[in-house]
Amino acid sequence: MSSSSIKPNNKKKKLESGGVSMDHVNHIREYFRSKEFSDLLDKAVDRAIEKNLASLDKLSESSKVVIQQLEVELLKQQNKLKEIEGTIQKSRKGGEEEDPAEAKERRRSVVLLNIPESKSYFQHERNMLDVTSVNILLRHLNLGCQPMALYRMGKERSDGKPRLLKLVLASSQMQRELLKVAPQLKSFDTRGHPPVYIRRSMSKQELEEFREERKKIKQSQVIPSSANSEEMIIDPPASSSVNVTPAPKN
Repeated sequence: MSSSSIKPNNKKKKLESGGVSMDHVNHIREYFRSKEFSDLLDKAVDRAIEKNLASLDKLSESSKVVIQQLEVELLKQQNKLKEIEGTIQKSRKGGEEEDPAEAKERRRSVVLLNIPESKSYFQHERNMLDVTSVNILLRHLNLGCQPMALYRMGKERSDGKPRLLKLVLASSQMQRELLKVAPQLKSFDTRGHPPVYIRRSMSKQELEEFREERKKIKQSQVIPSSANSEEMIIDPPASSSVNVTPAPKN
């Protein structure tokens, strides 16, 4: 067989392998299947995973910081919202419409505490006792004003204590004069009854604030055992009448 007949076979062999010898192709295949290539590939994959994990860790840390900042901001907004809601509720309470007649009456009225209350069945006798008691107090305070009206506030108490007694005066000026001399009641001898107090008439909101303020202030009250003043004596009636008379001074 001549050499010219061999050349076509070599060309055919090269064409089949794409211009690369089969030995070289087989060597590459064996390398891809080898442990050395597998280890190298595993290391490359591990490095890529570690790099991506590091990036994810950095992203996670930055996300935590952002989340914490958002939580702080959210808490601030919630607190502001609560303050706004509280302000709205206060404004609604303060903005409740009030009867002008009641407001006018309150500005010229006072409330008396611890004025003994009659237990008579007849309302007229109860009212007469209150009128007499108020006259005794005004005489002690040396005031010439006379109330335009007086009445007990609320329902009768089950504990037997007297209800508040409201006095409606002729003007707000008289109310201020009465409140100005009210401290003189410290010398008013109630003959064993609790001390008598006078305060201005208040709205519901003002009364709530007044009560809260009283809780914060510690007050010491001294009941005088004797004084040069008129005593309020309430004699239980033998008949249907009720007598409230000042005791004579010694």
